[in-house]
Amino acid sequence: MQWDIKISNGADSTDLDTWLALGVYDPTRSSLEQELSLIQSFSQIGGKICWVAVDQKPILRCFVMPLPTGQGLHSLGFFAFAPETEEGLLRTALKSLIEALPNALGQIAVQLIAPMNANTWFPYRLRTDEHPLVFDWEPRRDPLLLKLLKEVNFKVHSHYHSIASQGLKKLQEHLKKDWAKVVSRGIELRAAKPADFRGPLLAELHRLSLDGFAENPLFVPISFQAFAHNYLHGKTARENFLYTAHESDGRCIAYALCFLEPDPEGGRKTLVLKTAVTDRSCRQQGLCNALICELCQHLPIDISDDYISALVYRGLSSESFSKHGGALWEHEYILLSHALVGAPV
Repeated sequence: MQWDIKISNGADSTDLDTWLALGVYDPTRSSLEQELSLIQSFSQIGGKICWVAVDQKPILRCFVMPLPTGQGLHSLGFFAFAPETEEGLLRTALKSLIEALPNALGQIAVQLIAPMNANTWFPYRLRTDEHPLVFDWEPRRDPLLLKLLKEVNFKVHSHYHSIASQGLKKLQEHLKKDWAKVVSRGIELRAAKPADFRGPLLAELHRLSLDGFAENPLFVPISFQAFAHNYLHGKTARENFLYTAHESDGRCIAYALCFLEPDPEGGRKTLVLKTAVTDRSCRQQGLCNALICELCQHLPIDISDDYISALVYRGLSSESFSKHGGALWEHEYILLSHALVGAPV
């Protein structure tokens, strides 16, 4: 049995073509064109394509990317496995590839975070609960990938969850105090219009996101161009509500983004609390609470009284919205990590 392990920057068209061909088995791929664009961009800042072949047949691929949040820290994502490949072969292939990474990266010690497609702006995490509801905006279940990662010594690194609660009207009543306080200070709460995303507001959202998320675990800043592409792409997916808070001079100091999740059986739509960000200089002033309260006043009258706090890092303050309603269900997600040491460089 002949093994071939390839780790390169993707400049070699033969390597890249082989890597991209396996991408048809990657459940996180949205399109070949987007994936190629991302890989070309990431390769310019240290990312490397990785694939393993057995007897000249490629069976596994992934992508390793340095993360600026820690020395020797790298993400490992864009996983794909050739179908009908024995688990034992995949396990051996993944183990061999991982063991080769420190030397290929020119580092003695490497910590891998998986699964993560380059950074947290792109698909990452694995879902681990068994609740029957599945949403296209949440991380996927991938039992094979989870099993393989654990078998090659990856351990749980961090926990995330989405929480469904009953009592949206109760939450709105709870937030009214902060809403009144914020409005009395002269803070203007605005609903964003489609035309706003062709003007300066998008740059303000980018600035706020980089500032507001800077302390989040594994956060990596991205360019305005990348932010604009990904943000506007997400805006077209479903019925969204974006509200912003502005000081008297017009400066945007907070925003909240929510959307409506249709009922699969044609019932009432459910509000999903997706993102709430406050300028670090304006925290602890109830701004996000006020924005959610303002947003709730303009929702359709036939909306469900249930709501979902989406994709929350376990232990962060953004969990607080879920605590004001009765618990309905919880979806759980994890990231895994593995520290390894190679030969002296």
